[in-house]
Amino acid sequence: MNAEVQLISDGNGLAIIREPTAVDRFLISEGSSSKDLVLPRLGAVLNTGAAAAQVGSDIPSKTLG
Repeated sequence: MNAEVQLISDGNGLAIIREPTAVDRFLISEGSSSKDLVLPRLGAVLNTGAAAAQVGSDIPSKTLG
C-alpha cells in the first residue's frame, strides 16, 4: 500500500490529501491535529462556477463602436 500523502500549503494553512487512514497515520506521526473539510460542498461550488461560465459563454458579445 502506498502511504504517501500530498501536502498543499497556501501560506495560511496546510491541506493533506490522501485517503483518511493515510492522513490519520501521517498526523499521528507528526503529533498534529486536523480539521476535516467537507469536500462535497467544494464540488458543488465548482459545479456552480462551471454553470456560470457556461451561461457567460452563451451570451453573445457586442462590440462598442
